[in-house]
Amino acid sequence: MPSNPSGAFGGSSSFSWVNVDGGVFHHNVVSRPGQWVARILNENGGLPIVDTQNGIMQDNLIVFNDTALEFSTAVNVGPETLPKTYTFARNQWLNMANLSAAGSTPSLPRRRPTASTEWVQPQPTMVPTSGVLLGERGL
Repeated sequence: MPSNPSGAFGGSSSFSWVNVDGGVFHHNVVSRPGQWVARILNENGGLPIVDTQNGIMQDNLIVFNDTALEFSTAVNVGPETLPKTYTFARNQWLNMANLSAAGSTPSLPRRRPTASTEWVQPQPTMVPTSGVLLGERGL
């Protein structure tokens, strides 16, 4: 089920997929998550319940601060999940600690290429800093 367009500010994680097949996170502003932007988790390990899979994260604006004290990784992946089934598309990423395109490109779970698709996950684009108000703890 799609999320309503909104914002997530601070917190250890902006959102999580937990024991779900599907789930769409789109058109949101994520500002300065503490450890992760998203989590892919299975909180019922070893039980006959769906493995977390097939989520979509698209068309979001993510501002993070990749420092030793504030950020760990873009997507935290737990055991007994299927992260390579996820799609990350058209998200805009801005790393406050490194405003370059290379510094703002996160490491994300990658889909395996299929016969009909060379590469199903486009590279994230850097958010231009002009016109964006960046405060002490967020947008």
